[in-house]
Amino acid sequence: MCIRDSIEIMKSILILLAVATLGSAQNRCPEIVCNETVAKDGLCSRWVSKKLFMNMCKKDQFCFLPLDVAKEGHCVKMNEMPRLLPGEYCDSNKQCLHGSICEKNVCKGNEKGKPCNIDENCDVELYCDSTKRCAAPTKDCSKTGKCKSNEVCLKGACVTIGQLKDGVDSTVPGACRSYYVRDKKCAEGPRLHENDRLMCPYDEQCRYNHRGKEVFSSKCICSGSLAVGAFCAPGLGDVDTSGVSLGIIIVRGLYGIR
Repeated sequence: MCIRDSIEIMKSILILLAVATLGSAQNRCPEIVCNETVAKDGLCSRWVSKKLFMNMCKKDQFCFLPLDVAKEGHCVKMNEMPRLLPGEYCDSNKQCLHGSICEKNVCKGNEKGKPCNIDENCDVELYCDSTKRCAAPTKDCSKTGKCKSNEVCLKGACVTIGQLKDGVDSTVPGACRSYYVRDKKCAEGPRLHENDRLMCPYDEQCRYNHRGKEVFSSKCICSGSLAVGAFCAPGLGDVDTSGVSLGIIIVRGLYGIR
């Protein structure tokens, strides 16, 4: 998956989370109405009669949605808000976070051996070590940041994401093929209760089972369409975790699984 695709997916997820948040406040699912016309006066999102109307921004802009989702959203120029990490596509230095520079349309952090305060100061596949210098990943670790981008830190060693089978000892979900840990072992992910699939009335709970026992529940998620209403998100055991997937990580985050 390319970085641009990841950014677009994250934008969609932020909109869904905004809708879910507002739905919680209103105790109902609002509807999103998308318009293909460019926003007038830079106003790209607004609420009218409990509907969220969204317009496109110009090519060099993006729609900035405030944390208070009930407020209006405005188009902001790409180079007016730093929001990109090393390795992400960019057009100017102002777009890159933590002092990174835009080089050949990619945000570039500090090179190996250069000063740093946090991992994000360093370029891709580097981290900020105890001497406050950018360093290459190590096999031994005290945190995931010291490992390569496709690894996590488990018991002091860097292991490939998703390499451990069910039943193997682990305290880090990301090390498991299932992305789920139970009783300090990798285990098959929870599945959505057979009676809670597909659409569901908003404000009802979706139940998730692990080997026949309910392990947690979460509220139905607003879809943004009145025709669909709300739905239950799939459980980790309902989706294919054979490869690293942004969707899996997002589901974990929504469920609060660590």
